[in-house]
Amino acid sequence: MRALFQSLIVVKYKLRRNYMKGFKINPDRKYVNTIMDGLARKDGHCPCRINVDDTTLCPCDEFINDGICKCKLYIPINTENDKKENTDKM
Repeated sequence: MRALFQSLIVVKYKLRRNYMKGFKINPDRKYVNTIMDGLARKDGHCPCRINVDDTTLCPCDEFINDGICKCKLYIPINTENDKKENTDKM
């Protein structure tokens, strides 16, 4: 089930990449797997949120609109190496 959510997150990330410029998926695989387990338990909704509605589907509207990812699944790209790595993968 986790693999399905990981695939959906990557697809949604690519579809919304214009909104997500300057961010990348957290490179800490163990942490990302924990978040993915939470996403699976909440049917794709942010595991860091209490409410479950259309605004909390990952990536949530707060992240898309304000650049704030409370669960740190998406983190800012800080260095030139990060920027190059992120553009190479897309």
